[in-house]
Amino acid sequence: MAGVLQADLLLLQRVALFEGLDGHALEQVHQAAQRRRLSAGAVLFRQEDEAHVLYVVLEGRLRVSELTPEGHEVLLRFIEPGQPVGLMAALEGAVYPVTAQAAQSSRVLCWRREAMERLMDRHPRLARNAMRLMVGRIRELQQRVVELATERVEQRVARAILRLVRQAGKRTSEGVLLEMPLSRQDLAALTGTTLYTVSRLLNRWQEQGLVSIGRRRIVLRRPHELVALADALAE
Repeated sequence: MAGVLQADLLLLQRVALFEGLDGHALEQVHQAAQRRRLSAGAVLFRQEDEAHVLYVVLEGRLRVSELTPEGHEVLLRFIEPGQPVGLMAALEGAVYPVTAQAAQSSRVLCWRREAMERLMDRHPRLARNAMRLMVGRIRELQQRVVELATERVEQRVARAILRLVRQAGKRTSEGVLLEMPLSRQDLAALTGTTLYTVSRLLNRWQEQGLVSIGRRRIVLRRPHELVALADALAE
């Protein structure tokens, strides 16, 4: 148990929500938390559920999506280890505006709203961090709206892949590896386009040698050219 506690505390030190908290404060944060394990495909919470818990991913990856009034799913983002989810809604005591689902086997820490409010009263730095993260999420959503309204599909797909690579990419001898359960349909939902269009683009990029595509993996063989492609399309 001591080893698990130490590992959790080391991870919490790297979580932006808890940035600047000392060791004693982090122990209080950890003591107030509960653990949950999620198998791949399990739903953490659904859109319109009452929001009274916020979460931080310890292991694995979550898939966050929104269902439009017309019944179309919009994939918003993937939540990586060390990132919070449900923060804004849980603190406001409203409903979750999105659905969070385990993209793979995952482990999360969770805090009920009342517990997190007490921690914020004791540690004002925690409240400031939460506000900064919420502002960042709002800016990110605003940027996504601008992209959907002004950018061509090829640029949006390139930007989405590069965004995911910045989050979870690893350099290998082949290039930059993005290894995650990301289907072509996921990429279409993430960029507001169709499965056919995404498949056509990826096949063309693979023929050109920009990427190599396998099961649950994309290798950016010439990542700088993909960056240049996105930038050139913006001009």
